[in-house]
Amino acid sequence: YALGGVVYITRVAADPTPAFPSLADWFWIGMYPWVFAGLIGLVRARGLGSHLSVRLDGLVGALALATVGAALIFEPVWQEALDAHAGFAFALPLADLLLTGFIVIVCAVQGWRLDRTWLALGGAFVLLTLADNVYVFKSVTASWAPGGLIDLPYAVATLLIGFESTMKVAVVTFAAVWSILLN
Repeated sequence: YALGGVVYITRVAADPTPAFPSLADWFWIGMYPWVFAGLIGLVRARGLGSHLSVRLDGLVGALALATVGAALIFEPVWQEALDAHAGFAFALPLADLLLTGFIVIVCAVQGWRLDRTWLALGGAFVLLTLADNVYVFKSVTASWAPGGLIDLPYAVATLLIGFESTMKVAVVTFAAVWSILLN
């Protein structure tokens, strides 16, 4: 991911009409297998095995999230990418939805008791999902320009992922999160 950032700064940002996908995009998509491997390692390290019914509950939650994400976020990207014949455009949003769905499954396995690690990772992946969809949409429609507000969610998501690695486990219940959001 960091190498993609370096390529972006040194080659893509200086180009007034950057290609899509750029070399930086290929490095960024290369991050996802490593992230999935890290998440699986984290799940195993925490001993989050559970009953099949709990895993199915998480799968239902992940599919519900994917459905909403596909309807609200993925659909505009899908249509523009089809019109522009840019198949790569599906890679980043799809990988983001898969990561976010994985977090939902992990939350279900934990009995919907969220610790700060999973909250930070979930927040980071939601930000990446939103930012990548805007980026892909703007890239495919040739309305994207380097810099600007689109870079902010990436910076915050990266900070959340880094911050997560320094946290101790502290459990937060799902009800507590909702009460904070609603008050």
